[in-house]
Amino acid sequence: MKHSRNNKKFDFQTARTLSLYVLIGITIFYLFLHPIIMTMHWFDMNNVELSFGRAFSKFFENFSRAFSSEMLGMSMTFVIMGTFTGLGFGLYSLTIKNQQKELKTHRSRVKDDLIAKIKNGEDAKTEFKSSLRYDYYTKSPNTDLESVVTKTIAGFLNASGGQLIIGVDDDGKILGIEKDYISLKKKNKDGFELRIFQLISQEIGQEFCHLVHLNIQNIEGKDVCMLDVKKSASPVYVTKKNDTTFFLRIGNATKPLSVKETVDYLQSNA
Repeated sequence: MKHSRNNKKFDFQTARTLSLYVLIGITIFYLFLHPIIMTMHWFDMNNVELSFGRAFSKFFENFSRAFSSEMLGMSMTFVIMGTFTGLGFGLYSLTIKNQQKELKTHRSRVKDDLIAKIKNGEDAKTEFKSSLRYDYYTKSPNTDLESVVTKTIAGFLNASGGQLIIGVDDDGKILGIEKDYISLKKKNKDGFELRIFQLISQEIGQEFCHLVHLNIQNIEGKDVCMLDVKKSASPVYVTKKNDTTFFLRIGNATKPLSVKETVDYLQSNA
C-alpha cells in the first residue's frame, strides 16, 4: 500500500514537472518567438531598414496579431513546437535529477559500508593503514611508507581481492588523510588519488589500475580513503629499485613469497 502511494506521488510530481516545462516552452515559442519571427519576416519582405524603435513597435503589433484567427495555423505550429521542446527539456531535467538522486544514494551506501568495515576491524579481506606517506612517529612525510600501500594492493590483486582503508589505525581509530594532502604537490583529494595511481603504475603496472577503485568519504569530520581491489587474472609483481617481488594476502597479513613459493602458488592456482 505504501509503495502504491509512493508511485502515485512520483507520478504526480513527474506530471507537474513536465507540465511546467511544457507551459514554459509554449510561452517562449508562442508569446516571444512567434511575434519575433513575424517581425523579422515583415522587415525582410518590406525591405525596411531595421531600427530598435521600429522593431520594438512592430513586435508589439505582431504580438497582438498572434492571437488573431488569421494567424491560427502559424500559432498552432509554434504551440506544438513549444510543447515538444518543453517536454524534451522536462524529460532531460528529470533524467538528470534521477541520476543525481541515484548517485547520492550510492555514495551514502558506500559510506555506510565503509563505516561498517572500520567497526568490524581488519580481516583477510580488509586492511587498515594510518596514512599513505605521513609518518606518525617522526611527525613528517616518509615516502617509504608508500611502498607498504603498493605491497598491500599487490597482495590483494594476487589473492581474492579486498579493501585497503587509508586514514585508519590498527585499532579502527579515524585519523584521516589530511596530513598526506599537505605533503603532496596537489594538496587535496585529487592529488591524493593521482598519487595512488601513480604508485600503482610505477611499482605494479599501469594495466592493473582498472582493478583498483578509489573512494574518499568524510567520516567524523576527516577524509578516509577506501581502495576496493579486485582479483587479478594474471600474476602481479611489485618492482622497486630493480627488485621484483610477488606479494600475497595470507590471512590478515600481506607477505612476500620466495621464487619457489611463488612458482608453487601459481602452479596450484593455474
